[in-house]
Amino acid sequence: MPVLNHIHTFKRVKKGIYNCKDPYCSIIMEHKLLLGKASRCNECGDEIILNSEVLHLSRPKCNNCRDTKESRIEKAAKNLMESLGSLE
Repeated sequence: MPVLNHIHTFKRVKKGIYNCKDPYCSIIMEHKLLLGKASRCNECGDEIILNSEVLHLSRPKCNNCRDTKESRIEKAAKNLMESLGSLE
């Protein structure tokens, strides 16, 4: 079987157990082993680093795709910086 060289897109299959959504990938990992690893966002496909907050979701998402207080603050700050940059 050939080895796939890709960034995994994880989803939870059982409590604390995640596998890659790619049909040709058979990787299965525990929550503890995924901390700090790279993954793709299940919504937009951007690369994210998995942490305990993101792994509480059944399909991990990046800050841009989640609707949390922190992500809204981050989006507002990014929009402000972009608008200030366009004033020059």
